[in-house]
Amino acid sequence: MKISAFAERYRLKLRREPGRDPGDSTQIIAGRLGHIYEYDTVVFGVMVIPSGAIRPRLWHSSREKGLAAGMTLLQDGDWEGTLLFDPHDGNQAKLAIKIAGIQPSRNSSAAELMNLAKGHQFQSCFNTTVEASSDLQNVPGGPGRGFGIPEHTAHAF
Repeated sequence: MKISAFAERYRLKLRREPGRDPGDSTQIIAGRLGHIYEYDTVVFGVMVIPSGAIRPRLWHSSREKGLAAGMTLLQDGDWEGTLLFDPHDGNQAKLAIKIAGIQPSRNSSAAELMNLAKGHQFQSCFNTTVEASSDLQNVPGGPGRGFGIPEHTAHAF
């Protein structure tokens, strides 16, 4: 399975791995706590790299859950590491998505889409632009100059 098919199946967003040259086509599925990548043609990897504060318990619990689900340990650091998993195994795939902190995109129902469209139509009736009328152009002092207030007193307001 390719990573693009995996991302489509679980409604995930692909992006290019940061720091790579533009000619490289390595794609990842990034999350808050790590990312999923294609390790080889049959196995994917989930890399846990929490940003910010060091969180050794997070990696320890993720590692234990992954090993219990049948994942293979590839790298084991103090607070970060990598587990390999079978993308065809639904339990391992869902756990990898959870471990990396990836949020799947939502599927909107037809009713939700209709409500969004109604709201957009309602909002668009308030976003009309008002053209300056020709009457304002003929006001002494020019348009927006206090509607006939003499120019020497208009700046006092």
